[in-house]
Amino acid sequence: MEKKMKKLIIAGAFVWMVLLAFGFIRYAQWRSKEAFQKGIHLAESGELDEAHVLFSQAKKWQPRDWEIRDQLGMILMRKGLYEEARAEFAYLLQIKPDYAEAHKYIGFCYVHEQNWEQAIGAFQKACEVNPSDLMSHELVAVTAEKVGKTGLALDHWDNILALDPDNEKALERSALLRDPDHDSHAHELHE
Repeated sequence: MEKKMKKLIIAGAFVWMVLLAFGFIRYAQWRSKEAFQKGIHLAESGELDEAHVLFSQAKKWQPRDWEIRDQLGMILMRKGLYEEARAEFAYLLQIKPDYAEAHKYIGFCYVHEQNWEQAIGAFQKACEVNPSDLMSHELVAVTAEKVGKTGLALDHWDNILALDPDNEKALERSALLRDPDHDSHAHELHE
């Protein structure tokens, strides 16, 4: 009888622990969702510091939630905290490796820091993840033009034209870069 009672007590304690763990998980999800929604509202209102605090809280409750990492990275980028933003986007890519936007955001951080080579690399990774994304190809092309990598720029303008043959900007840039006198148009590249 005593052995049965011990087994019942152990089984009951185990059930309570499972229920408590499940309750904690549900509570954490609720808390992070609440902080996430408030953070979105604050970010849209331009209250970046407050949004930063809420997304950071949400991240503590749900550290592997890619949407929280995405929003936190965006807030950090908007605040000019590029190194921290890149870290959030890099972690996000561990969670969701097929999210091309994160590579673009990392590239934007590098652009703000005028680290053109790293920016090009990040934009190229976005192209690898989503080869049909016109914006990713344009970001590589424009950044490559900025640093004088005409061949790379042409490759990506051509990729855009393969996807969208009537793309006016790609047609114009491609023709300009193929023009033998394109160096005389260099001032147009940075507009």
